[in-house]
Amino acid sequence: MEPRIKEFVESDAGAAQFVARYGEATASPAVRQAYQDWVLADFRERSLLQGARDEGIAEGITKGKAEERFAIAKNAIAMKMSISQIELLTGLTRTQIEGLQR
Repeated sequence: MEPRIKEFVESDAGAAQFVARYGEATASPAVRQAYQDWVLADFRERSLLQGARDEGIAEGITKGKAEERFAIAKNAIAMKMSISQIELLTGLTRTQIEGLQR
């Protein structure tokens, strides 16, 4: 690939800055296509990363909430609350609460 096209494709400057720097004649259809391909690839990569990041955050929140519910249940068990009260308080099942009692 021509060095100027490679620089254009690999930079984060954008088409307008490239055209301003090298002139309209340099922004040939091949260069514009190379830029569009690069932008699309970059967009897809950023979208995948953002999706993974969002998924990880959601998983962490869910895990944190579950741990919090189990901690509340353990405290309620220590306070001698009934299983039905703990179920209402935490949203845990009877089986989960009985598992904590052991």
